[in-house]
Amino acid sequence: MGSCQICNGLQAKEIKEQLKPEIYKKELTLRQVSLIQARFRGILTRKRVIIHKQKENNNQQQQNSLTEDLICYEQVQQTITERSTVAQQQEEHVAISMSPKIKNSYKWHNGSKTGFGRMVMEDGCYLEGTWLDGYLNGEGLYSAPDGTYYRGEWKNSYMNGQGIYFNSTKNITYEGRWENNLQHGEGTETYADKSIYTGTFKKGLKDGYGKFYFNDGSYYEGQFYQDKFHGQGKFVWDYGQKVYNGEWFKGKKHGFGYLEIKGKYSYEGQYKDGLKNGIGILIWNDGRKYNGEWKEGQQHGNGTFQNQKGETFSGAWKFGLIQKH
Repeated sequence: MGSCQICNGLQAKEIKEQLKPEIYKKELTLRQVSLIQARFRGILTRKRVIIHKQKENNNQQQQNSLTEDLICYEQVQQTITERSTVAQQQEEHVAISMSPKIKNSYKWHNGSKTGFGRMVMEDGCYLEGTWLDGYLNGEGLYSAPDGTYYRGEWKNSYMNGQGIYFNSTKNITYEGRWENNLQHGEGTETYADKSIYTGTFKKGLKDGYGKFYFNDGSYYEGQFYQDKFHGQGKFVWDYGQKVYNGEWFKGKKHGFGYLEIKGKYSYEGQYKDGLKNGIGILIWNDGRKYNGEWKEGQQHGNGTFQNQKGETFSGAWKFGLIQKH
């Protein structure tokens, strides 16, 4: 997190929307929509291991004398997973109660940290708050030298409850509920480009009802599943000139829906993998209408066409072309 040794690096978590070309540009923003979990979870898990190891060391030595896309839109880089044994050992030797630069105010109880105090890592990151039996509990703060931080509720050195996370490098903020270092419950993510998601999270992913507002005025309102549009939802783009309201499946229009391209046409019917597929009615603004079968976005199968004069023709279509008898 930040510039800390154990906080470095993330890879953008892809969120493939696979939408039609007119809304495909939103994929780039949604691709950045998997906040604070992988990286921050890894960071805190490692620090929790450090705390646990310190607790064990303290208990043993006292007998003788004493010893995370928080969604960051990225996953842990190899610099974390491939750290050398020496580097890991250096991390475990947290400069606590041994450095004159560190202010410690917690008390020791049965070899464990208890009370208010600060645990400082050699890279400058620190955990501060109320400790109980060696673990951070209640209100606490995680801070990195570059300004990245988490402030909120903790339980056994895990983020649990209400909290706010800010990533100074990406200029991303999340404020909401946490459970075991993952976004879980209601929360709001705000991105550097001013796009905003507000809604439900489950185990670190957007899951349930939510609203995503893009910085160009486009927005999606409806159900999410694992960071994708999924279920019933409404997507509005191109300054309100284009609207789709219907069913989604893993980021694609899928099922029954209604599409309106203002000034051009409207379509009501079935979709599959983002394309018109099945039975549907398309009505052009000039009065023309097609009612029938579709495949891969084109008239395909049996259907009825009505021209501007009201004259109708029933027949067979093959990938958008009327078949002659």
